[in-house]
Amino acid sequence: MPVRYTSKNVSPEPLAQELQLHPSGRVAKNRLLKSPMAESLASWDPEIVSKRGIPTDELIELYRRWGEGKNNFGIVVTGNVDIDLTSVGGAASPGIPVDAPFEGERFEKFKQLAATAKRHGSLFLAQVNHPGRQVPYKFNPVATSASDVQLDPKMGMTFGKPHAATKEEIAQIIEGFAHAAEYLEKAGFDGIELHAAHGYLLSQFRSRTTNKRTDEYGNQ
Repeated sequence: MPVRYTSKNVSPEPLAQELQLHPSGRVAKNRLLKSPMAESLASWDPEIVSKRGIPTDELIELYRRWGEGKNNFGIVVTGNVDIDLTSVGGAASPGIPVDAPFEGERFEKFKQLAATAKRHGSLFLAQVNHPGRQVPYKFNPVATSASDVQLDPKMGMTFGKPHAATKEEIAQIIEGFAHAAEYLEKAGFDGIELHAAHGYLLSQFRSRTTNKRTDEYGNQ
């Protein structure tokens, strides 16, 4: 069989070495990372928005399994954690609305999720996200984006024509990311990953394809 790529015989030992993260100073016990992937295991209610996005026992059990064992991941990263329960890329992702208090059922479930995932020494990070125009039409027919550039149907989903975010909406979105970061830190998470890829809102602002603005938030 032909060899497509040449390779060298190298030691895998560096994968087992600790890795210090800057500027937090936190140390991952090895260099293995469980990357983000959608779980779709949080609570979901098609009508009552406040009942969406609460971590369930099933989600907590999943992260117990990903975090268990002495040779487990040094870093575990969640799937999407939405900052706006009306702007979601799919049903049943965890969510932290901007007015979520540091108490109550939602907060206690996020605390339980973090404690469970970290039980065997993994660092636990949340992938924090706003999907922007990539909100399926059935969830929100008029989404928010950098500009009013509509996304073509993909993977059996259709998307409404978004409106360009006002400066007031942008300020609220920024506050949403900041609040989620504080919320997750108080719940015991070690950090966050800003989801600025895969066509979601932050990447919509960074791309000239989707950002046609001429103000200070433009990318021309």
